[in-house]
Amino acid sequence: MTNHDITIKVELFSDMVCPFCHIGKTLLDQALDQFDQRDQVEVVYRSIQLDPSAARVAGETLPEREMRFHGLSRAAVSRRLGTVTAMAEAAGLAYDLDRALPVHTFDAHRLTHFAAEYGKAGELSGRLLQAYTSEGRSLADHDTLAELAAETGLDAEEARAVLASDRYADAVRADMDRAARLGVSGVPTLVIDGYQGIPAIESPAVLVEVFRKALARAGERAGAELR
Repeated sequence: MTNHDITIKVELFSDMVCPFCHIGKTLLDQALDQFDQRDQVEVVYRSIQLDPSAARVAGETLPEREMRFHGLSRAAVSRRLGTVTAMAEAAGLAYDLDRALPVHTFDAHRLTHFAAEYGKAGELSGRLLQAYTSEGRSLADHDTLAELAAETGLDAEEARAVLASDRYADAVRADMDRAARLGVSGVPTLVIDGYQGIPAIESPAVLVEVFRKALARAGERAGAELR
């Protein structure tokens, strides 16, 4: 076994209606682009639902939900969301959170598992996050989800069939169970090789160093097993 045969698994736990998760995925993508051993990193997208009780039909916007749920004034919510928007801008993203629709995401997570079968989980995840944070799209609406899936190169009719069924529901629940076992409570969180959980909103430079050290540890473990 050579060093080039060593790989690490990076699990990204996130939810599509988490504005920080779009930032986290973007920073992760930037770090991977900068990492000279990118081909030795396997990225797996894991599902978490921040609010399993969220509506399946879009109604209130994110600012309205923040005012109702946290009892905040409109000015306080604007300041809070403005801070997140500034973080997104620093990562190269353009947010419009006044239009964001916090809805039930279980079906969107199922669709991401479907996309993983075609190697497109990352692409679909990014498209869903953009649709939520910038476009005011409802990620609980099956027509919208099928359209977004098609934009990433997936078959829209197959996506509709998945959404009309309960396919991949067990996979989503398994991700949530795994998050609980690993102690992942906030998102976005990266779990490296099953044991090191870190916030995914670290800078690309920090993440590159984390990957480098994880690969080194994996190499040491592999070497010890051969001795």
